[in-house]
Amino acid sequence: MLRLYCTAHTMAYFAQADLQSQRRDKAHKLLRVAPQDSPASQYLRPGASNVLSRSPILVLSTLDSAQRPCITVWGGKARFTRGIGQSNMVMRAIVDRKHDLVVKELLGSEAIGEVVLDGRPTKMISMLGIDLEACTRVKLYGRLVSGALAEVGNGTSEVLLVITVERSFITRPGSFSPKHLLPNILLPRLVSQSLPLIPDVVEVLARAEVLFISSSNHDLYLDIDQRSGPLGFVHLDANDDNGCTLIYPEYSGIRLYQTLDSEGKIPTVALLFPDFSTGNAVFITGRKEVLAREDAVRVLPQSNIAVKINIESMRYIKNGLRFRAVRDLRVSNVYGTSSVKQVLYDKPEKKQIYARLVDKQRLTPTITRFGFRIVDVEKTCRWEPGQYVTLGFERLLRPQLSSDAKVSNDTYARKFTISSGAGELSGYSRFEITIRRVGIATDYLFSQDRETGC
Repeated sequence: MLRLYCTAHTMAYFAQADLQSQRRDKAHKLLRVAPQDSPASQYLRPGASNVLSRSPILVLSTLDSAQRPCITVWGGKARFTRGIGQSNMVMRAIVDRKHDLVVKELLGSEAIGEVVLDGRPTKMISMLGIDLEACTRVKLYGRLVSGALAEVGNGTSEVLLVITVERSFITRPGSFSPKHLLPNILLPRLVSQSLPLIPDVVEVLARAEVLFISSSNHDLYLDIDQRSGPLGFVHLDANDDNGCTLIYPEYSGIRLYQTLDSEGKIPTVALLFPDFSTGNAVFITGRKEVLAREDAVRVLPQSNIAVKINIESMRYIKNGLRFRAVRDLRVSNVYGTSSVKQVLYDKPEKKQIYARLVDKQRLTPTITRFGFRIVDVEKTCRWEPGQYVTLGFERLLRPQLSSDAKVSNDTYARKFTISSGAGELSGYSRFEITIRRVGIATDYLFSQDRETGC
């Protein structure tokens, strides 16, 4: 039987909050975007506690003895975690004791039975609770209060942790398809930890539509987050004896940019690539480099912000997850990858359709109707009023933006609702959009006269 004892305490948040603000300011300065306050509450909010208890997956990270982040994922079904009041949470899970670095760092490699941690909690833990079917997630940050570990067998153990929560907030994974969870027997086996990456690992990365990343700034802050996109959104830039490098495009999200602090004391990051179809997982540790503007375009065309990871170590573990996941056909892909973000992955040889601005009518002081004529009519498709068109402005905007201009955090593509029907104009060769002036793309349209190619 596992028993835990918690010590009452009072936490101070000012140093961590100030550090978070500094990290955000650095990222905002790098990207030249307006500053934004964090939405996090400095306690376990009731809503966050509710999402946590309903989340069947919990991604965790902590720091090892060398102050490098390590990452893992626990769970398999809902309600293995729950909140206790406004300051604590408890979790009970079956884990991979042999290969799970987070377990080793939190409870020790030889810890079996009862573990009691007295005094002020010190070990930082960052967590991300995810409900794949509801497409909700909760971000948490706290410190370990007490924990215990008991042997189960086959290289697995039961872990019980009590954590004091210092920050929490609820978000939605914006580019993620709803998925239905299936149970998977946890029989972890280390297949490879060598570089260059073996073909099986390369295949996992090529199929990846989500990764989890943890970054830190010494012993004062620890962040964990999710990045997702269409299959293959992570690019393997190099994989040979000279080094292994990953690159992926960075999205604006809720514009906190906590992972983008390129001036942090620890540029080392930990990444987890879950293979939902098999229950396998790839764990990577590497050095992070943030690329913006022209530097990003050189390595990832049409991306304005990119993150480059120079891989230092890797572990490929089969059956390292207690769950598998398949796309939930009962749920529409509401939060799937939009066509705007898909532009980042369109290959250069893919056929593109060009349109020319041929009409501009100012309806009100703030609203204008723009008419476009499609140059390659034979390439277009039929549409109905209310559907949207994606316009790419990269060729037009990039030469005009100075190095001091604000970075467009996703892409130079924008979606607009079509306000005209096919019968109103010349068949499907023309369309109209009715818009307000709200950003760099619409600024460009409002400043143009007719006969402008897009």
